[in-house]
Amino acid sequence: MRSTLSHTCEVYGLFASCMDQQGADANASFNGRKRQGLVPDFLIRWTDKDQLLELKTFHQSKLHFPDCDLKNGERCTGAKRRASHIHKEYVNKAKKADREINGHTTEGPGPLGKLLAMFGTVQGLAIGPRGEASADFHKLIEKIGEVGAERGWRKTGARSVAEAKALITPRLYRAIGINAVRAAAHLVRDNLGLSLLGNAEGVQTCLNNSHFFTRSHRQEYYDTFCNAPNGFVS
Repeated sequence: MRSTLSHTCEVYGLFASCMDQQGADANASFNGRKRQGLVPDFLIRWTDKDQLLELKTFHQSKLHFPDCDLKNGERCTGAKRRASHIHKEYVNKAKKADREINGHTTEGPGPLGKLLAMFGTVQGLAIGPRGEASADFHKLIEKIGEVGAERGWRKTGARSVAEAKALITPRLYRAIGINAVRAAAHLVRDNLGLSLLGNAEGVQTCLNNSHFFTRSHRQEYYDTFCNAPNGFVS
């Protein structure tokens, strides 16, 4: 079963119309490429609005998990802390592009900033080294489960939309959580291999093998859990 949400990954061209493209060809660093300004990770088209989302990962460090959290007994604060900076990072990037590329020097947002504001707050999808996720990530999973249940609850064999959502949502949490932890482990393994090998040829071989096994594991997981009868794919 699919939720059939209209979405785009790596949203190129969305902000290009707000950028000064005339100087792109003259700038050697662009080599004739179009200035993008901002490239969000995801754009989801809900029935009432379009929403931008940015996916970020973070590692175990005192920046994301300060000692004060342990003293206060707080858990999973890294995801909340990382996600809280995402929208501000977008606003700052828009201001910088409007100032340096579009030549915007007056008060208030420039062309890029105005278009960004039309989408509202950029949702922060932050996920940590143990699969912990930000509040926006949880809201997204719940929303996908709700939409999928409303559009295809009969296909799941459920007796109602609520029952279908109760079936679909845990599967989404499981699929995303497993892939998040697996990706974090792959990243640690790749970085460790890069630091130990010390030569370009060995590094490239390590990365190629890592990417091959990653694709194999992803396909195996999809075939086993997502493409089975009554399975759910977002």
